[in-house]
Amino acid sequence: MDLSKASQIEAAFERNSDFATTLAKGLAVLESFSAQRPILSTAEIAILTGLKRPTVARLAFTLVELGYLVRVEAGYRLGLRSLTVVHPVLASMDVRQIARPLMQDLADDIRGTVSIGVLDGCNLVYVETARSADTGPHIPDIGSSVPVLSTALGRALVFMLPASERTALEKRFAQETPDLWRDKRNALASNMKSCARRGFTCSYGDLVQQTFAVAAPLYHDPALGYFAINCGIPAFRLRSNQLEDEFGPRIAKLAGLINAMCGRQQSGSTPPSQAGAPSSRRTREMP
Repeated sequence: MDLSKASQIEAAFERNSDFATTLAKGLAVLESFSAQRPILSTAEIAILTGLKRPTVARLAFTLVELGYLVRVEAGYRLGLRSLTVVHPVLASMDVRQIARPLMQDLADDIRGTVSIGVLDGCNLVYVETARSADTGPHIPDIGSSVPVLSTALGRALVFMLPASERTALEKRFAQETPDLWRDKRNALASNMKSCARRGFTCSYGDLVQQTFAVAAPLYHDPALGYFAINCGIPAFRLRSNQLEDEFGPRIAKLAGLINAMCGRQQSGSTPPSQAGAPSSRRTREMP
């Protein structure tokens, strides 16, 4: 069984007594909210985090007083002050503004979504996304977090890691999400080979059954971490082998262009034939 937030916090304290457990528990409360769960009761937060209900009640009271939570009839929801924490991080990512028009062109062309994600432990966080008008069931959004192991985007991020960091992350997978690690470790290993050979990774409905995806590495920022880009397409729109034969090379090519525009060196070992810059005309034929 995957470890709860409460268990992860206790384990971190056991490793180092300087670890501030009260702060970590308060952040765990905030992280329990999502677009799918915008309002949570004390009991629901306790279940999601593994924290005791009296602890949740005290933390929630404090977070309401500080403006990070708002009390509503059914429980709590995030307060607007939470946005002030996120904004400086997003504003510092120049890739979002540079890549957005190119991402939108590709999203419109493939009738799907194109997103940039950043590695965050065993998860990844979307920091930019573009979508066509009819994207299907999976609609990623800025700030949403998903498991690394269940996505092409996450596997591209793992590919970028130096060997020592990859080994450390795999150890975290085994400790924090053992069920998912057992289920997806072979797919991860296969995608590492694919990315080294062809410059992209694939997912055939691992996260959302009806959505297939390809992803390519972008770059490593010393302050912000590892960035990668993906495109997701409803499975019913794909012809046989189209995901790997057409959309994989296109996302790898787009990654190379974005890196060049940002003045970044591409991480990983994208084959030169796929990373070369396309025509300077920014149209649907570009990526």
